[in-house]
Amino acid sequence: MKAEDFATPTVRKMLGSGGAYDYTVIAQNEKTVLGIKSVGVRGSSYVGLAGGLWVSARIRTSGLWSVEGEDMHAFQPTGEDCASMFPGIEFGKRRFNYASAVMGLVLQGDNKTAKGLLGVIECFQKLEHAERIADFLIERIGDQYMIFDRDMLISIIDGLYADEMSRLRKRLLKYEEDAKKLGTEAGKVFLLHELQKKVEAATAAHDPFMGSDDDVDDDTGED
Repeated sequence: MKAEDFATPTVRKMLGSGGAYDYTVIAQNEKTVLGIKSVGVRGSSYVGLAGGLWVSARIRTSGLWSVEGEDMHAFQPTGEDCASMFPGIEFGKRRFNYASAVMGLVLQGDNKTAKGLLGVIECFQKLEHAERIADFLIERIGDQYMIFDRDMLISIIDGLYADEMSRLRKRLLKYEEDAKKLGTEAGKVFLLHELQKKVEAATAAHDPFMGSDDDVDDDTGED
């Protein structure tokens, strides 16, 4: 069975290494499927490039048994066999019953300034990330194996980053609030420790990004 055999494609989920059906199946070749999930958004310095954000996803190929609702006790092809069904993708990780790879693109902008965030949010709103990822996958996998048409695939990929978009908007709101706060405190004289306590208390009350500067899931985690 190939992707074109599906008269009315439905969104199906595929099992990941963590035990959750957190991949969306987007391609099928015979009894081997390929799924995708968001890994997150982080500073592009992670991949050696400054001045942008790295928008990443993990793709995984496995046997049909890994699709939600299918027989998990069915034959499980090896990771090498699964990878061979999609030769246009170089899978960096190959295990006994699956193969996977991380992919992504760099968007101009950053998550450390309001101006940088506005640029990234604009790219997301224009679906630049989803369009580029979709076109890459169609080219590498082959249109004949894609379950969805390009428009539907773009919509699916965009949906994978809905949570990331929400987080970017919250961070932008924080920067705007910080700008207002600076306006009220500018020119005043403080003891350093008093000012630090005041800022820390205000930040902890509304900042959803207490932690690392990048605030993203790690690409190196579970499949």
